[in-house]
Amino acid sequence: MTPLSFQNGPPPFQNLTDAEKKYAQIEKEGLGLVFAVRKFHRYIFGRRFTLLTDHKPLLTIFGNKKGLPVYSANRLLRWSLILRGYDFKIEYRSTTSFGQADALSRLISEDIQPTEDIVIAKATLDADAEYQAAAVFLPVTMTDVAKETMIDEVLKDVIASVRSNIGTKKLSGTAAKYLQQPQQLSLQDDCLFFGSRIVIPTTLRNRILKQLHEGHPGVARMKVLARQYVFWTNINADIESFVKKCRNCQEAQKAPIKTELFSWPKEDRPWNRVHIDYAGPFLGKYYLVIVDAYSKWPEVIEMTSTTSTATIEQLTQLFAQFGNP
Repeated sequence: MTPLSFQNGPPPFQNLTDAEKKYAQIEKEGLGLVFAVRKFHRYIFGRRFTLLTDHKPLLTIFGNKKGLPVYSANRLLRWSLILRGYDFKIEYRSTTSFGQADALSRLISEDIQPTEDIVIAKATLDADAEYQAAAVFLPVTMTDVAKETMIDEVLKDVIASVRSNIGTKKLSGTAAKYLQQPQQLSLQDDCLFFGSRIVIPTTLRNRILKQLHEGHPGVARMKVLARQYVFWTNINADIESFVKKCRNCQEAQKAPIKTELFSWPKEDRPWNRVHIDYAGPFLGKYYLVIVDAYSKWPEVIEMTSTTSTATIEQLTQLFAQFGNP
């Protein structure tokens, strides 16, 4: 078996660009795989081949034939679609198990020879427009978001984790919640994105909520708008709380429909009508309460079960004693 080429990493034979250096580690690893597949397209297209990677999360992303979650990072979604055109299987192999790379492949050439594959390697730049579109709606600029994100006590730790790929083991609390779905996180211009939605730092969230509530839409409508543009943990609870505190919404809220009070007719003899209900739990137990409408005599039965079968059984015994109402 003869190697066809030695590759140091995308783009061809040169360092990552400034924008690519800000990619999350999983995106850098994915970029390398996609570049390699497209570079050797003429050799592998139409053939079954195996992709080896030392980055385990890529097995789920590129090896999952059911597709990625809707809110996965756009770059990963696009790369996954590119790889769908090839017949391959992807396997994990630890870094120490890979063969020894030759020394020259580790040297970066200063004489960069442009090839047609550069266009493919740079295809990731078309995501910029999508990320910018997410910020157009906002009442703040991406510069504002980036500045506040870097000083946000939670988000700055999340960004550091995404860049270094340390995972959730060293994070706790709210920061760890963001990393429960790491494949959906990405960085663009020092802003954190969850899928195509920009993650808003704490200091700017009230301004975002005011923008979402412009025109005083309800909770459901605000949540729909938020899912298109922004994200942060507990955003649904924050939206609900914001609407409840809106004075205009409370004044315009529909008053509950007034219904006429209904009184039971007065009984003229005992055990003609009974009222039945459950009471409890009291000290861990439930009680079946039966009250005679005429005499107000109560019958209280301790229940081990509140199923319909158990209820019917107890009522049958009671009615056998006093007669049917």
